[in-house]
Amino acid sequence: MLLGLAVLVFAPLLVPGRAPYSPFTDIVAEHLALKQLGFESWTAHGKLPLWRDDQWSGAPALTNPQALYLHPLHVLFWFLQPVAAFGPTLVLQFLVFACGCSLLARRLGASHAASLFCGAAGLCAFKPMLSAYAGWLPPLATLALVPWLLAGLIALADRADRTRGALLALVGAVAFAGGSPQLLYYAGLLMAPYFLIAAGGTRARLRALIWLTAALGLGLVCNAYLWGSVASEWPWLARSEQSHDLAFFFSGHPLSAASLLTLLQPHAFGQAASEPWEQSAYFGLLPLGLALIAGFGAQRRTAVRYCFVALIASLLLSLDTSLLKWVHAYVPGYASFRLPGRMLFLSTCLGVALAGPGLDRVLAPVRERPRAYWILIAAALTITALEGANYARTYLSTAPYAQLLPALDHPARRIAGLPERGARAAVAGRTALNYGWSAALGLRLINGYEPYHYAHYKRFMTLCDTGEARNPSSNWVDIQHLRRPDLLDEISARHVIAETLIPLPQLELIARAASVRNFVLYAGLIDKPLFVYENRSARPYARLARLVRRVPSLEHMAERMQRTRLSGQAYVLDSAPAWLPEAPGPDATERVELDQVGAGHALVRTQASAPRVLVLSETFHPGWSARIDGRAATPLQVNLALLGVALPSGAHRVELTFAPLDWTRNVTLSLLALTLLLGWLTYEAVAAAKSRSLSG
Repeated sequence: MLLGLAVLVFAPLLVPGRAPYSPFTDIVAEHLALKQLGFESWTAHGKLPLWRDDQWSGAPALTNPQALYLHPLHVLFWFLQPVAAFGPTLVLQFLVFACGCSLLARRLGASHAASLFCGAAGLCAFKPMLSAYAGWLPPLATLALVPWLLAGLIALADRADRTRGALLALVGAVAFAGGSPQLLYYAGLLMAPYFLIAAGGTRARLRALIWLTAALGLGLVCNAYLWGSVASEWPWLARSEQSHDLAFFFSGHPLSAASLLTLLQPHAFGQAASEPWEQSAYFGLLPLGLALIAGFGAQRRTAVRYCFVALIASLLLSLDTSLLKWVHAYVPGYASFRLPGRMLFLSTCLGVALAGPGLDRVLAPVRERPRAYWILIAAALTITALEGANYARTYLSTAPYAQLLPALDHPARRIAGLPERGARAAVAGRTALNYGWSAALGLRLINGYEPYHYAHYKRFMTLCDTGEARNPSSNWVDIQHLRRPDLLDEISARHVIAETLIPLPQLELIARAASVRNFVLYAGLIDKPLFVYENRSARPYARLARLVRRVPSLEHMAERMQRTRLSGQAYVLDSAPAWLPEAPGPDATERVELDQVGAGHALVRTQASAPRVLVLSETFHPGWSARIDGRAATPLQVNLALLGVALPSGAHRVELTFAPLDWTRNVTLSLLALTLLLGWLTYEAVAAAKSRSLSG
């Protein structure tokens, strides 16, 4: 029934030739690029990319938690063009979420009919629809598993055994596959005390804790390839520097007590233009009323009483109060996430599931009168379905594929096959070119839009734009002011795509268009003029530094770069090889030839009369490895953000390759954990089949 209801409610998302679209969608602004990159790599080369080079001067791809290349709920992206897979993937996630809400209601003691209502209420819940409207693919992928996780945790606390541990491990393996660890953290935080309440005596609690650790630990290790790499590179992430900043924590969306009015009216604070997806707590008036009945009327059901208290706690922890600031300051890990209002996703899960026991309580007087009972169940389902269909029609609009993709005659396509290998393009003015089209246009941008980014690159680009080497808390890398155009040269920005004329002598206008279709976040699809420039002073992608300067720290490096134009200099840390001189170079006899360059790989041949630093316009990451004439060498962090290699004098063949940190170990752990999980599930399935045959 839920499948049929999903098809009816979300039919527009399944229409061939059309994809989800709103002026606020991250699908076009962000996820289209990542998904296009993965699809092309998979179909053309039979593998998923470890490194993306379409934005940010390069960044990890497969181990980006936003990519979701291996997430089971995103399997359609392996077989369909991304623009065709978005709609069906959203519907699949809604359906999985609905089934999880139904299961969670059953764990709370709801009848089959009442749990079916909870599934329908979850399918039609307002909050997930708003997230789809905003194009939040990663949080939705995790949200779909949250009610399953809550149900598994309650089941294990109520009776800890091997079978329930295996099922929780399976749910954990899928839930930890990427997306939004914030929601999983919140779920664990809310449910942790339940194990102390429901598990009984000390032995029972210890047993539950052992199975809990085994199940969730195994599920997490199944994804060691992802989270092991994220943990290793955490010091490099911009978020590691922002995690204790309250401004970053709230990110312009602190919720006041008045926000709870949205429990009764989803538009209490305005329509979509005011971002209700951050503020709305609404999950349906009918489910809300039934959840209150369940919470205040459950004297004997520990799980129901606890989940009602957890619902209240989730609402309180979404508000800007002294309590939330205390939790931010003292609860481990809480400050690592932003937008605490996302706790309202947990409110939706708990509220919808609690509606099941509440509905049973309301219908108890007519339980022995089947006709009246089923008429009321049908009425509740109809009300919920009609409300959900109304919100789906309002928020889940679609557009033809052709409108969501760059035009075939887009001027940027002319510079996609750049004559110089490895050269990059810069977008001046966020509304000049949608970053989400970078992969589709075949561009290698220095800009980008992505929550998962690196502090050193953000500082370099902020210095390029504003003249100050700071690390602002933003998901965007934009060029609005271009106070340091010399840094465009250093990052090999051979072309500049702009929305206005740029009066810089080194920029030569090579193409212009009076009107080009573009997607601008919060404005939608618009037509604007476009100007394409060639930067005549851009340095080659691979070159020898003209002068090497040693500095004791990255802070000193940023300070020097802020005071002085680079002009081909290479700032390196004092840890660079001692034989590398601070001497002028190179001379006219020295050369650099770039034989190969691609996502995560570069092959360079050099000839130098003295020791030099080879600089590449690629984002430095500790996952890069270098080989000089087949011998391992240590890559250098050059000029704050770029990749370099110290070279002895003479002719050399230099190969650079990217792999995520601790990649071999993490992949091995994932494969071993997956094997163990499959073996555990198989054993439980065989044991259950034998038990049924013996009892039969």
